[in-house]
Amino acid sequence: MQHDGFISDCAISQDSKHLITVSHDWTLRIWDMYVGKELAVYKYGRKPTAVTFASGCGMFAVGVEPADKNSKATCYIYDFDCFQNTDEALLRDFSNPQKGNFTGLAFSIDNTYLYLTDDKGYFHIYVCMDEENDTANEGQGSDAIQQQGEKEEKNDEGSQDTKDSGTAIAKSIKLHNETIMSLKLSRDKSMALVTSIDQSATLLDIRDGKNIRVLQKFLSNRPLRGGVVSPI
Repeated sequence: MQHDGFISDCAISQDSKHLITVSHDWTLRIWDMYVGKELAVYKYGRKPTAVTFASGCGMFAVGVEPADKNSKATCYIYDFDCFQNTDEALLRDFSNPQKGNFTGLAFSIDNTYLYLTDDKGYFHIYVCMDEENDTANEGQGSDAIQQQGEKEEKNDEGSQDTKDSGTAIAKSIKLHNETIMSLKLSRDKSMALVTSIDQSATLLDIRDGKNIRVLQKFLSNRPLRGGVVSPI
């Protein structure tokens, strides 16, 4: 099996055993890296645009374009341990309040936050876990998100679907004037590098979770479509 359209993004697990690809053929596919076997296919009916593994690879997230001009892009967070069952694997989903397509995704080192970029130039911060209990939840991955979802269900009796947190992004920051093309974290996940077709890149300090800080702005004479932070 293979994709029938342009592959827009991919993610490799920390142990290099699994690969996730997303394509303009409207599918996400999970692969066994050792033998090249396709393990699962998720069909969205619209283009998935970005994908990432969580720290420890217990979860993964995928951004999917809007269904039509009146809807918003959606991000889905899944439990990787049960990826064969799409409904069972889904932990949480939420939409982009800025109506832009997600172009990059990355989890914080303890999976408390999910950082997202879009084609409107925004950098978003989504809180995956209860910040008051992030120390207790550290390293628990999908279990901690599931517990947080159960807590929200108890606190919101009117909710019909506790997995859907709507536009629950905690913070949106306008970093660039045009489409952000790439979001890359340093190996220790203390910094994020954001590149844009507005001919600039932004280096961020993300050690403090939601309270990010701009370390440096880089200018170019051409659009920047990708970047990487050296491990040294």
